[in-house]
Amino acid sequence: MFLATNDTTEPNIFDFGNTIFEDGLLTSLIVITVLALIFYLCYTFINRFMQKRELVNAKSIANITRGILIMIWVLIVFSRFVMFAPIAKGILASSSIIALIVGIAAQDTLGNLFSGIMVIISKPFVVGDLIKINQDQLIGYVEQITLRHTIIRTYENNRIIIPNNAINQAVVENANFVTSVKSNYFEVVVTFDSDIDVAVQLMKEVCLQHPKFIDNRSHAEIQANISPVNISCTRFADTGMVLRAEVFSEDSISGFHILSDLRFALKKEFDAHGVQFAYNHTFTNPKEK
Repeated sequence: MFLATNDTTEPNIFDFGNTIFEDGLLTSLIVITVLALIFYLCYTFINRFMQKRELVNAKSIANITRGILIMIWVLIVFSRFVMFAPIAKGILASSSIIALIVGIAAQDTLGNLFSGIMVIISKPFVVGDLIKINQDQLIGYVEQITLRHTIIRTYENNRIIIPNNAINQAVVENANFVTSVKSNYFEVVVTFDSDIDVAVQLMKEVCLQHPKFIDNRSHAEIQANISPVNISCTRFADTGMVLRAEVFSEDSISGFHILSDLRFALKKEFDAHGVQFAYNHTFTNPKEK
């Protein structure tokens, strides 16, 4: 006599999940959860990075990034299902091809984008810095830094929009980088018959008495009792001697105003002490009738 045995084991949720997901329920859930966490961390990092750098349209860029990450995550989730796997994988493959085509077609735009990221990370200049591009071809203040371009405000109050790719390849001189003071040359030409010692002393006094004078001497120079204002004769001109003093200022604008004040003050001192500025004279000989 044989007894019939029936397998009464009921299917559990894992068996049911294994029929729905390609790699099984547990593996698929782990992959989906890990990807969701990675995408969330990427979005959080990008969003904070944009806000910290105070970029223009930072909120829009963050929203676009979030939308792209969510779309990729949804496609990956659908690719785990047996029913939707062929469609999702086909879309992902097509997206890769489309992304490659778009990348080739928009390589200049992508170049500006990555150059903008490098400018933001390396910080060769920040908003408000006075910069010179390609040996004085362009001089102005940095007004905005975006992922695509940088806006420079010139002395004429014009706005110059430069692609970041061009900025990244250019030679940039930053007047605000590293040092906090700027050197300015204060030059005058005095006649050969003027008292040079008096002229030099007056130039030193005028510079030292200016309220915005900056003593840029090192500690060793102060200990050696070197004068805070160095006067040198750069050359002999046709009309007299060219005297130069190096004056320091906080920036180029304040340096311009300091030099203007020094010229006014030195003119008064030269007049009071009989020192003459050299200039070209024109002699006329009237014709006899």
